[in-house]
This record gives sequence, C-alpha cells and structure tokens, in this order.
Amino acid sequence: MRTLKLTLAEIKKMLLRPSLYIMTFILVLTLATTMFIFEPKNSDDGGKVTIAGMATVGNIYSEFTSLNGLTTSTYYLNMLEAEEDNLNFYRDINNDDSKQLILDLYLSGSTSVSYLFNDYYTNHAAGLNAATLSINNQRLIDALDALRVQFNDEVTQQPLGILINSDQRVGFSEAINSTIYYLTNLKDSSDFSNSAVSNMFNTVITANYLSLDYPYYNNPTVAENAPNIIINAINSIENIKVDVSLLNSLQEDYIQVARTRLDAIMTQMSTLNTEKSASILFADKAEMNELVSQYCATVLTIERIIDNAITLDILKTKTDIVAIQYESFSEYYSYEVQEEYTRYQYLFDNNLMSYNYANPFSFLVSSNNTRNTYDFVYFAVEIASVLIIIYAIALGASTVAGEQSAGTIKLLAMRPYKRWKIMTSKLLAVLWFVILFIAISLICGFIIGNEITQGMVSNPIIMVFNAQTATIVTPIELMAIYAASVFIKIAFYTLIALTMSVILTSNAAAVTISIMFYFVSVGLSMFLQNSNWYKYIPFNNLDFYKYFGGAFIADTTQLTSIFSTPMLHDMTFSTSAITTGATMLIFIIATYTIFAKKDIN
Repeated sequence: MRTLKLTLAEIKKMLLRPSLYIMTFILVLTLATTMFIFEPKNSDDGGKVTIAGMATVGNIYSEFTSLNGLTTSTYYLNMLEAEEDNLNFYRDINNDDSKQLILDLYLSGSTSVSYLFNDYYTNHAAGLNAATLSINNQRLIDALDALRVQFNDEVTQQPLGILINSDQRVGFSEAINSTIYYLTNLKDSSDFSNSAVSNMFNTVITANYLSLDYPYYNNPTVAENAPNIIINAINSIENIKVDVSLLNSLQEDYIQVARTRLDAIMTQMSTLNTEKSASILFADKAEMNELVSQYCATVLTIERIIDNAITLDILKTKTDIVAIQYESFSEYYSYEVQEEYTRYQYLFDNNLMSYNYANPFSFLVSSNNTRNTYDFVYFAVEIASVLIIIYAIALGASTVAGEQSAGTIKLLAMRPYKRWKIMTSKLLAVLWFVILFIAISLICGFIIGNEITQGMVSNPIIMVFNAQTATIVTPIELMAIYAASVFIKIAFYTLIALTMSVILTSNAAAVTISIMFYFVSVGLSMFLQNSNWYKYIPFNNLDFYKYFGGAFIADTTQLTSIFSTPMLHDMTFSTSAITTGATMLIFIIATYTIFAKKDIN
C-alpha cells in the first residue's frame, strides 16, 4: 500500500509538469500528420482471381480452361510441373556430380568455345595467313565473352547444383578476361602453342570443371597459369545435397495432394459450367471465380512450400552470415524463410486459401489487399513510439537527477520509506505515463484511421510465432500483442534513463546521455544489420512484435530501422527474450543498488 501511495504521489507530481501537456499535444499532432504520409503498398492478393468482363459463367470457364493467358489452368499446371522438375533436379544432384550437371545445364556455350579454341590452335599450327587467324581470334574472344556473360547471369539463379560466392563468380569472369587479354596480345603462333592457356577450355571446361577464385592481373603471364589455378580451385566448389526423404515428402505430401485437390476443383468448375453456363447472375459468376481462385492459390502455396523447404535444407548447416555470401542466397534470412514456410504449410495442411487471410501488420505494406484502420494504427504508433521513447527517457532521467539538481531530493531522505520503495514508485509512475501515451496513440490512431481508410474491415490474420507455430488471430488480438511489444521497448529505455538518473547528479547530463543511448542504438541498427555479433546487442532485441509473423514481408530499409529494430541474421525469439530480460535485470539491480547507497542528504 505504501508503494502505491508513493506511486500516486509521484504521478501527481509529474502531472504538474507543463512538458507533459506539451508532449500530449505534440503526440496528437504527430498522429494527425501521419495520415498525409500513410501510403502503404497493397499486399499480394494470395491467388485471389476475378476474371473481369465475362458476361456468363461459361465465359469464365472457357477463359480459365483455355491454353493462353496468365490466368488459365494450363498456366498453373505448368507452374506445378516446374516444381516437380525442381524436385527431380535435386534428386539428380544427389545421384550425380553436381559440377557436371550444372556445367551441362548452364554452360552449354562451352562446346562452341572449345571448338573455336581447337580451331584456332589448328589454324595457328597450320601457319594460315594473318587475316584468317585474326577472324578466328575474334570469334574465340566473342565466344569467351558470351560465356562470361552467360555464367554471370545464370549463377545467380535457382535452382543451382553448386554453391558459389561472389568472389568465385568474379574469379571465373576474370579468368576469361585474362585469357581474352592474352589472345588479343598474341604475337606469333609459338606463343600460343607453347602456352598452357591453349588447354584452358579444352581440358578444363570440357572436362566439366568451373574456374573459380582466380584473381585478374591483366597480364599474359598470369593467363598462362590459368588452368593450374582453376584446377586447384575446383576443390573449393561446394555441391548442394538435398535430403532425398524431403524431396519424396514434398512430392507425395504436397505435389500429389495438390493434383488431387486441383482435379476436384476442376470437377466442380465443370459441373457448375454444365448446370449454369449461360447464367449472368452475379452469385453464379462469383462462385466460378471463387473456384478459379482456389485453383490458383493452391498452386501458389505449393510453389512457396517447395522453394522454402529446399532452401532451408540446402543451408541447414550454415549460419545466415555464411549463407548470404553465396550468389543465389545473397538476400537470405533463415528466419524469414522459415516463417513463410510455416505459414504456407499451415494453409495447405488445413486446406485454407491464403487470400482469405491477412498478413500481420507491416510498416509499408497493407495487411489485406487494401489498407484498413489497423494498418494505419500500426503505422502511426510506430512513428509515435519514437516521441514516447524520447519523452519517457527525459521523464525517467529527471526522476532523481532532476530532484538533485533542484535540491528537492533531500525531502526523500526525510520520508520514512525504504529506498527500494521510493525507486519502485518512481519507476511505476514513469511507466504509467508510458501506458497512457501508448493508449492515447492507439485511440487517436483508430479514430483517424477509421476516417481515412476503408474502416476496420479485415480478414483474420495468420500469425506465425517464432517462425515455428502458425495460428489464426483477430486484428485486435495482434494489435494487443503489438502494443505490449511497444511497451517493453519503451520500458527498456526508461530503465536506462533511471539508471543514469541515479548515477549522475546533473539532470541535463542524465537526460542527454540517456537520449544518446537511444539514437546510438538506432544508428547501429541502420548500419550494422549484417554484422553477426550485433544480434547479441540488447538494443536490437527490443522489438518482440516481429516474432509474431510478418518477417517475410518486413521492410528492412534504413527508414524502417528508425522506427522499428530490424530482423537480423540468425535471430530468434528466445535469443531476444534472454538478451532483453537479462539486460533489463542488470539495469534494475544497478539502479536499486546505486540508489540504496546514494547520499541524498
């Protein structure tokens, strides 16, 4: 009871501060201003299709069952067959040398290069005239250049049977550049015939090897040694091996099941077409469009499941920091891929259509295919939270240091209260105002958002917790989780401010240093997103909302880093919870310990 009385007394004391009302005005003004910059992108419709301009049910059916167009059964069946081809591709890799397989698939141009190389060598040995040799030389140079371009284009695409990093890709290009340079500067046939480079594509490329990790020095001497460097680098190639049991599971549990579902949907479409082909009623056409949407969404779901499952299996033994070094995975975030995989698994396993469910709230993307009030509230509160953090820091930093600067701290010593109760009352008072400002932001956000959007109409949201567990929640439930996450983040900075307040005797110094902590953390989040060690820094573990879905649609630009800490490589909910909890506990212990021993007389 005494702690409660002290807390109420602290709240009353803070209510006398003019800055509190100025902050409230600025907060409301900021929330109102956000309506002018709120322009989120529409989210993916998830396969929802409406074949427009069709007069009858029969027209829709004929259009969808035709051979042409992007919204046809043939188009989506081809997509499904392409996924089967992917599975077969990785089965072949497991049974073959992937270096050879990739060479056959992507470096088919090597045959012409080898032919031109041999032709050029033969012509040199035969002592043909300079004009003929020049023509052969240029053809070979053009073929080499085309091969380099082809490799650079193809090696960044999936599926790939080998893992190549950017240095290795550049090395291949530079080996070709060096060879081109050497060919361009040949003086006579003896230079060529005696050079090891004459065998470069004949003995290396046609022997099913790739040239990797070769530094380009732009001189003939290095070019002559290219084959040896290439051969020595072959061992650095990493073959991709995908678990065969996973491939079989994807085939049996998803591809085959999807085909059964698609056949059932097509049967329903055929029956509806037979019964109501000439119908122009909206309800009948809507029913046919719904079946079309189910067909498309089923295939799109399978595509995401297979792509994510294979990607996760390929890189299962590698950290994100290692994985992003490979050309095909330069944008890889294991958490985002796993989250999306879990989401689409949930949809398919429960035979749900993705277009009937919304994504979690995101800063720059609508949760539904059109923006609604919840999207605006999330957007506005994200921006408003920066103001709340700064004010909470200033309020917390002045609780002790401010009183010490004003000389009123001596009154604390006269009270018959234990120090820990006094500190608890100050902490609770500041947190009470944090909750108040969050509530004001939410209320204003809902009022403004309801006026400038299509209201609070929203599909249920598929929430994926910690990338592992999917469930369906209402927008209000997810908004409550978000509000709790915002509170935790602000409470963290409030604790820092309180610690500074009991350490320092100057109010200005306590406020300044505490606010600097915040802006330094924002700066680090913006510029150190790809640093492996940074995931353990407490500042970047404060946003727990990102662990409740939406990581795969999250925007990781520097703009959003200002308002919300980004998802970093190899981060999980448990990592953030332990890091944040331990850090807050340390600050609490430090604050109470220092204040208990502080001389306030």
